[in-house]
Amino acid sequence: MDRKNLTQAQQKSPCRNLFISGWAGYRYFFPTISSSFNYIIPFEEETNSGLELSIKQTWDIVAAWSLGAHLCLKNLHRIRARKLVLIAPFLDFCAYNPKNNVLKMISGLDQNPEATLDWFWRLCGIKNKPDMKIKNTDGLKRGLKFILDSRVPLDRLDSSISTIIVHGHSDRIVPMKASQTIKTRMPQASLVLVPHPHFIPEQEILKIINHAEPDS
Repeated sequence: MDRKNLTQAQQKSPCRNLFISGWAGYRYFFPTISSSFNYIIPFEEETNSGLELSIKQTWDIVAAWSLGAHLCLKNLHRIRARKLVLIAPFLDFCAYNPKNNVLKMISGLDQNPEATLDWFWRLCGIKNKPDMKIKNTDGLKRGLKFILDSRVPLDRLDSSISTIIVHGHSDRIVPMKASQTIKTRMPQASLVLVPHPHFIPEQEILKIINHAEPDS
């Protein structure tokens, strides 16, 4: 989304909530959130300008999943919000996943992008996957190349924003200790563990955002 389109979207809707999705985190997976929040898919654009413009805004709630949560941590000093919700966040993706696996995914996007994403979504624990032709493989590859080397130092985790960290018990992509490590350096944050894999259904996310208790 470029500057003009972002401004138009904000004018049409008074919503002051932002959701930054994960890698290949299409709107299909979060229909309610994507229709009621300003919704960003990282690296969908070549310049990532939509994310840059959004980070500069003042929000009521900023929620982010996986890669989106990592980008929030990387830009923590720039975020202005009443509440921050980090879902399956990580400081260094390749601390938990071999770089060679990420490189194989990049190669897979060239050879068979649909099969590559189908495999990834299964690993996320997503059961209802979209039947779609994957077109923007360049954006997907930009995201994977980014996480190969992107890291957030522990000493950068300084924020006064009310923060909730959410992590699934059965996450096979980002282990729970990633969130626990972040929590140790963000004493103002609360850690909510939920009985889900890497993908957490939006109903659960919305309940947590709205201070409802998650399902046990």
